[in-house]
Amino acid sequence: MSPLEKTVIKMKKILLVDPNEETRGENALRLELLELEVLQATTAAEALEQLDQKPQLVVTDLPLTGEAGEFYEKLKRAKMPVVFFNSRPGEDLEPFRAKNPASVRVSKFNRKEMLDQVSKFLAGEIPPGPVGSSGNGRKPRQILVVEDSLTLRGLVRRVLEKYFPEDEIREAEDGRQAMGQMSQKKVDLIITDLEMPGMDGLTFLNHLKNNPLLSRKPVLVFSGNISEELRNQAVQMTNLRFLPKPATPEKIAAEVSVLLGD
Repeated sequence: MSPLEKTVIKMKKILLVDPNEETRGENALRLELLELEVLQATTAAEALEQLDQKPQLVVTDLPLTGEAGEFYEKLKRAKMPVVFFNSRPGEDLEPFRAKNPASVRVSKFNRKEMLDQVSKFLAGEIPPGPVGSSGNGRKPRQILVVEDSLTLRGLVRRVLEKYFPEDEIREAEDGRQAMGQMSQKKVDLIITDLEMPGMDGLTFLNHLKNNPLLSRKPVLVFSGNISEELRNQAVQMTNLRFLPKPATPEKIAAEVSVLLGD
C-alpha cells in the first residue's frame, strides 16, 4: 500500500494554517482530494480555536503572527505532529523543533513535495528531513534564465536558489545564447525576458514554437512589456505562462512551481 493510500485510511482531519488566502485555498483543495477533512485558519489565534476540533495533524505556515508562541506550546503539550509549511526556506526552525520534535518542513511553493511529505508523515514513515537538505531521489532540474540585465538575472537566480535549492540554475543574456545552451544540454524550464539585444524574447519564443522538440518546454515570460498581441501569438505554445515585471520573489516562485508541476 502506498503512503498516499495509507494516509486516506489513517487520517480524517487536518488543520491547515496559512495567512495567504490563495495558497491556503489551493492546498486545502489538494488535501481534500485525499478525502481528508481540512480545517482552515489564517492566524495563530484562529488555529488555537480550531485545535478544539481535535485534528490529527497540523500543517502550518511559518512564521505566524499574534499568539504563535501559545499555539506552538499547545501543540507540544498535545504531542501533535506538525508539518511546517515554510515560505522562508532559509529560516532556522530548530527553536520550533525543540518545542515539538515530531515535525518536518516542506517548501511552501513545492505542492507535490508538500503532499508527498504529508502523506509519508501521516502514514507513519519518517521523512528524510527538510526539503533540499537531504534530497528526494530525483535529478536536479535545469532552469534557464534568459535576461540581458545582469542585475535582474542575478535577482531571479537568487529567488530560484532559495525556493528550488535542489535544481540547477543556468543563465543566458539573450535568445541566441539560450538556443546555444539548449543545443548542448537539456532544459526543463525557461524564464525569459522579451526586450533583449541580439535575439529578443519574441524571436526566441518563435524559435521554440517552431521546433517540435522545444515547443512543449515550460516557459515563463517575465517581462514588463506583455501585450495582448503577444498573448495571442503564443497560444500555440501549450506550456506557457506570463508574469509582469516587477514581481515579488514569492510570485516568481509560485509561477515556476506551477510550470514545473510541483
